[in-house]
Amino acid sequence: MKHFLSSQKDTIFKNVEVLIYVFDVESDKIEEDMRDYKACIQNLNTFSKNANIFVLIHKMDKISDNEKEKVFENKKGEIVETTTAIGMEPKEVFATSIWDDTLYKAWSQIVQLLIPNMPIIKDTLKQFAGICDCDEVVLFEKQTFLIIAYHESKPNKDIVKYERLSTIVKQFKLSCGKMGTNIRSMLVRNSKFTSFIDEFTENTYMMVVIFDPHIQPTAIELSIDGAKRYFEKKYEENDKIAWKQ
Repeated sequence: MKHFLSSQKDTIFKNVEVLIYVFDVESDKIEEDMRDYKACIQNLNTFSKNANIFVLIHKMDKISDNEKEKVFENKKGEIVETTTAIGMEPKEVFATSIWDDTLYKAWSQIVQLLIPNMPIIKDTLKQFAGICDCDEVVLFEKQTFLIIAYHESKPNKDIVKYERLSTIVKQFKLSCGKMGTNIRSMLVRNSKFTSFIDEFTENTYMMVVIFDPHIQPTAIELSIDGAKRYFEKKYEENDKIAWKQ
């Protein structure tokens, strides 16, 4: 760590796009932790002024429920104050734990904030939902199944259900892997809804949820297949514009 912050700092901190820094909320080396963080921010300020900074205050499950908010706000305030004093600003500070959905939500938000052209992706998902008359459309990263973007006809911001779904699908993928195969698509249908998950682009899966029982799974699959070409064309056009700019 000392080499990273001194003799190798011009290599480690040059052209950085993202810094994700993790604090142990119950660390017994608080001053040392903050000193290292401060040194990282100072180097970023010198070599990568426009870097995105995300901070995770981790192992929050070790803090009692009635103290969590107070402990988090105090730690967050200290981090923000230290960062801004150097001339930079954290993009977001998260309270996380591996024992609930907070870590998943933090990583999902980081992924969403880092993906270029996010407004275009969200707008395209909204158009797709309208054309197909579906109730929910979710775009997942292929390997981790983190949420990239989603659209709901009746927004409720219940990201936890997607976290549970992600866990189920990942466990299923592991089971498939043990048998020497891989998942391409998944269909779940009952009297209340139809949910279809399919490979979408090279790096994503798409999930479509429809509550209308009269819409057939084949129609959903054809809609997703058609949307693939639309997404690819949209991205190509946008990349050309970005390249010209």
